[in-house]
Amino acid sequence: MEIPCPIQEMEVEVEREEEGKEYEEGKEYEEGKEYEEGKEYEEGKEYEEGKEHKEGKEHEVEHEEKLAHYYLFEAMSKSSVPPGDAAGGPPRRTARVSNCQHPGLLLKSQATRRTPAQKLANDKKAADARTAKADATRQGVERIADIENMMEASQVAASVPVKPVRPRPKVIKKAAVNGKVTSNA
Repeated sequence: MEIPCPIQEMEVEVEREEEGKEYEEGKEYEEGKEYEEGKEYEEGKEYEEGKEHKEGKEHEVEHEEKLAHYYLFEAMSKSSVPPGDAAGGPPRRTARVSNCQHPGLLLKSQATRRTPAQKLANDKKAADARTAKADATRQGVERIADIENMMEASQVAASVPVKPVRPRPKVIKKAAVNGKVTSNA
């Protein structure tokens, strides 16, 4: 989507006037020819109520007058209700630096001050959140302490000197040889 730029349109019109092309009245602007009420348009000659024609200056004045008229019309045509506040209207936008620039969205305005009741409610909510966080932290610390105590107890139990096992002789029965039972006993 292309945003129309009134300044560029006016500059194009001024360039057309300078080039000598046909205009709305169907007349061609060239130096030395007569137009409108028998006046001759040449450099240095007087016309239009005693004004002297200077090449380029007249176009600048016309351009500035057109711009002034455009901005005045634009300012007067704006409504007193911002467009973002109207029901279903487009969002409010920032003022443009130039007419050809895409408008940016306005930042959200600051919130209004809180009432004393809102402040108390927010303070109570913050205090409740702090106590809940402290309780959760305390429970976590207690759980870690219990785990550490269990680990310490198991390490102490593992490090207690244990009475060594005394080796005992084991009776081994030998196979019977010719009906005789032999044993070490």
